[in-house]
Amino acid sequence: MLKFNIRTLTDDELAAKQESVKRERLYEMCGDYLGGHWQDTSYGISPYLGKFAVVAKQPRIQAEATILGIEHMLDYSDEPDYIDELESLFVSIANLYQNTGYYPDILGKGNIVIIRDETDRPGLRVLDTEPASPEEQLKKIPNKQQVIGMEITRNLAIWGDFLNLSRQQSGSPEPVLR
Repeated sequence: MLKFNIRTLTDDELAAKQESVKRERLYEMCGDYLGGHWQDTSYGISPYLGKFAVVAKQPRIQAEATILGIEHMLDYSDEPDYIDELESLFVSIANLYQNTGYYPDILGKGNIVIIRDETDRPGLRVLDTEPASPEEQLKKIPNKQQVIGMEITRNLAIWGDFLNLSRQQSGSPEPVLR
């Protein structure tokens, strides 16, 4: 079964095709940094209500848990493999931002899920289909005074502090990011 997400709706078929290609390239760029943390997504156009819809298509996955926010993400910290996965995703997001200026949407409830592989090892998967561009990061969050980029940065700071504390407690002297 597939998950469909309509990203753009237009009367112009050529514009829809161009938008689909643009989103596919953006997805691939993010995947270069996020690797297996980035959910498989493809883009295309589909007729919808007499218009052309740019759709993001993702295979449905069986998630063990849906992360509802940064505080919830830290609730699973008693499992060493989970901490490794949390660190891997954190570093991947930091590298993506440092090299491209984009962030995956880690603010949306349910955009990060916990999955298990065939050996029962936990994994974190980002289901977001549209990463936040530098321009998008300047927009205010509805009903809040903060902009998207600042809220993502705040959440990543909490995440990084947690990982560094976990490393100290385990006897590892190296911080997650220097």
